[in-house]
This record gives sequence, C-alpha cells and structure tokens, in this order.
Amino acid sequence: MLGIGEKKLTLLALFTEHNEEFKKRIGVDREKGSYESYTRSYRHLHEFIRDKKKTEDVTLKSLDQDFYDDFELFLRSDCGMQQKTVHEHLYRLKR
Repeated sequence: MLGIGEKKLTLLALFTEHNEEFKKRIGVDREKGSYESYTRSYRHLHEFIRDKKKTEDVTLKSLDQDFYDDFELFLRSDCGMQQKTVHEHLYRLKR
C-alpha cells in the first residue's frame, strides 16, 4: 500500500524480459531477424546507460524527454548511426 518493499521497474530489466518473451515466439509469430534487432538495441541502450549515465540501470519513473534526447545523440555521435537506424533504435526503446 505504501510502496515499501515494492519491486522497482527498471528499463534494462524490462527490456531483457521483453527480449526473452520475443525469443520464445520466434517461428510462431516473430522473426529471428527482428529478435536480433531488439538485442542490438538492448546492447546500445546498456552501453549508453553504463557509459553516459554512469549506472547499471534506470527506473522507468526516471525516463523523460532528456533521457530520450541524450540516447538519440549517443546513437548519432558515439555510434555514428544514420537517421533511419537511429529511428529504428528509438522506436524499439519506445515500445
């Protein structure tokens, strides 16, 4: 009731859970190539959080427009991605 002892939802934990569920559905209603794209997005996001945010994970509550903009800049500058690729990674983050 007071939120004491409540499990905090974190971005990378949720992303990992999503990818695990996605992997189970390969061949049923998901493609292996799509799964690989999600795992690539996870790796970039993990690198961003570790290197730029200096932490291992972030809570969902802490996500805001600045986080999104910083991740976009990271993909463009640090990873050297073009607009279409950046858009695909940002789409997966929003999902």
